[in-house]
Amino acid sequence: MNESELIEIMYEKNFSKKQIDNLKKLSKRYSTSLYVTVHELADRFFRSLLVHIFSFLMVFHSYIYHSKNQGHTFGGVLLAAGTLGVAYVIFDFFAPLLQAYKARKVINVIKNKKIQK
Repeated sequence: MNESELIEIMYEKNFSKKQIDNLKKLSKRYSTSLYVTVHELADRFFRSLLVHIFSFLMVFHSYIYHSKNQGHTFGGVLLAAGTLGVAYVIFDFFAPLLQAYKARKVINVIKNKKIQK
């Protein structure tokens, strides 16, 4: 599969032009093809998902523990939601969940095309 076909599939799976350009820069920086870069990103989807789920469970557990001691307060809810939001922004910088999910969808389309041939 050539790069233009891959980019076409990426657009179909809702990759933005900016995301595709960033992936192209990454592939040039590490001297790999765009396909390899997208495949690596797709492989990281489950790890990224686990990091997001784990952080949600940690914040939720902390909120439950805090609410047992202090009671349910609006400030406690805001603190938990804010902590989770900040954690997700930081994690998304290092482990982009949505972009990895889109890459996984692209790889699945490519695999299905290979099977059909």
